[in-house]
Amino acid sequence: MVDRTWVDLDLELTKKNNGDVREFTYIDAIYSSLANIFETLRGSRRMLPEFANNLHGMLFEPIDEDTAEIIGEVLLDSIDRWEPRIQVTNININPKYDQNTYEITLTFYIINTDEINTFNYILYRQ
Repeated sequence: MVDRTWVDLDLELTKKNNGDVREFTYIDAIYSSLANIFETLRGSRRMLPEFANNLHGMLFEPIDEDTAEIIGEVLLDSIDRWEPRIQVTNININPKYDQNTYEITLTFYIINTDEINTFNYILYRQ
């Protein structure tokens, strides 16, 4: 396995026992980055307004397969642009009609490795 060291800060600023802000390393850093891409509303970051995606407006559209397909395309474009450490091999967007949510399962491998990982996420109206 290729030796990789990635560190991302916990955006909730959770403190460790020594008072420092907790950080995420390696695969947890990628998971944190993906959650950040999924949750951030485009235009909400002052110094990087083009970051993330425009998913939140689509959450008020009918929950159906067509909207799920569009959400998948938007997420793949965002991941391709903002997370260069991974290559997505599969994305499954499953509408949960009774819960008014979409269950997302993303399968990817880390670039320059054979390591396959899965990221699960529930997309819901906030």
